[in-house]
Amino acid sequence: MNRQLLSINPELARNIHVEMSLQRRLIMPLVIFLLAGLMRTYDDSSFSMMRFAMQAFNLVTIIWGCKNISDALSEEYNNGTWDWQRMSTLGPWKLTIGKLFGSTIYNWYGGFFCILIYFFSALSDRTELLAVIIGIFTMIKSAVMYHALAMMIALMIIRNANERSKIKSIAWILLLPLFALEQAGTAMMNLGMQFIQDGGLGFRGNTLRSFSWYGLELGQISFFILNLFFTAWAVAGVYRSMRVELQYKNGLKWWIAFMISTIIYLIGFSFMRFRGDESYYNFHDRFFASYALCSFNFFVMSYILIYFEPIKVIDFRRMEDSIRSKNFKRLYTQLPLWLVTIAGVLILALLYLVYYCFSDTQTTQEVDSDISFYRAFTMNKETMLTNGFALIFFALRDFSIILCIHFTTMRKRANFSTILYLVFMHLVLPLLFKDISYLFSTKFYSQSDSILIVTSIIEAAVAVFILSLVWREKVTRKI
Repeated sequence: MNRQLLSINPELARNIHVEMSLQRRLIMPLVIFLLAGLMRTYDDSSFSMMRFAMQAFNLVTIIWGCKNISDALSEEYNNGTWDWQRMSTLGPWKLTIGKLFGSTIYNWYGGFFCILIYFFSALSDRTELLAVIIGIFTMIKSAVMYHALAMMIALMIIRNANERSKIKSIAWILLLPLFALEQAGTAMMNLGMQFIQDGGLGFRGNTLRSFSWYGLELGQISFFILNLFFTAWAVAGVYRSMRVELQYKNGLKWWIAFMISTIIYLIGFSFMRFRGDESYYNFHDRFFASYALCSFNFFVMSYILIYFEPIKVIDFRRMEDSIRSKNFKRLYTQLPLWLVTIAGVLILALLYLVYYCFSDTQTTQEVDSDISFYRAFTMNKETMLTNGFALIFFALRDFSIILCIHFTTMRKRANFSTILYLVFMHLVLPLLFKDISYLFSTKFYSQSDSILIVTSIIEAAVAVFILSLVWREKVTRKI
């Protein structure tokens, strides 16, 4: 074992020593180059080898790496060594780096050979060196981000686990749909960049002139650096989660900073320019698209967080005690992230309400109805506001019921009951009652529907009333 590395980061050195045995170091390149050779016998084009290298990197480094990092943390928890590590002298940053890159070091080792194949195949295909380098760093960036997300999910599961039961490392599978969407988005972005370089191809007469962010023209390097945003925050999120595990007081500054910076980051793309901008995609449409994307992302995050974050009666008693004693400094370190997130969604909705009421901007009506992505942004003012606030009230209903489930049910059964409730309310009932689906969940029609907002308020009020009864029984009492 490297003594210098051992003195710098013992956790990273330990993982390298365990994962990188001589036998494993020989098998990985042998298998990758053997598969590459077989691929070349069927199609010897350089482009096919580049595509093979990228897919092999995705499989070996990203997907397998997410599984390994999740398995490593769950095994440490199940074997009882996790508590020992939490009591060690290692700080949160060393543990973060040691587990984020140490548990996946073998996957990075295999990814290195995939990158070699990609690099030399791209040069044989006469691809520009700058494009090759950006492609390599994009693969590395994606791997780091997904490893960090898998590690955060594993740490949340550990926090929410029952001390007497073992946990399973299957939550990393939740990242597969996100990975598929990210790959599709990357393909679309590459296609758009090709359109820019060729200077011509368009969509219904509208050609993206250039990627811009707050009016700043972005080349390939600048756009890549800007796309490091979520990767950097994913690593920061792992660091924060590790601080929680080591009993540090975090507060909400990390999460609030993430939310604010995400809003600033996404809205910057509202200034992206299109040919024919005046008639098809006016600034208001693009601004609302970015604004709605921020709000919807936070809305989905709040559901994910309330499922994975531990919901304990004792924690809510402590929060109530902090409120009664007006100790808001302590309350600042006790508030759950899902509550802060849904509060952020409400603030965004209120700000947009103010913006819409005091602006004369009308949504454009020339957008082709076949463009489904923009159809949501060509609704009238009342319908957009109704749908947005109805979603918030339905979330208030869902969160109230979920809290009731956790306050009255054992933790393991509560998680299962939460899934059943969400599936029943948002999938089963709308399918059973297609004609009156607004009684149970939102429907995004092009007409204004006052019944939608009234129904959502009534359902939220009933759920909050039920929660208040359970709260008085389970929470409001002496600790």
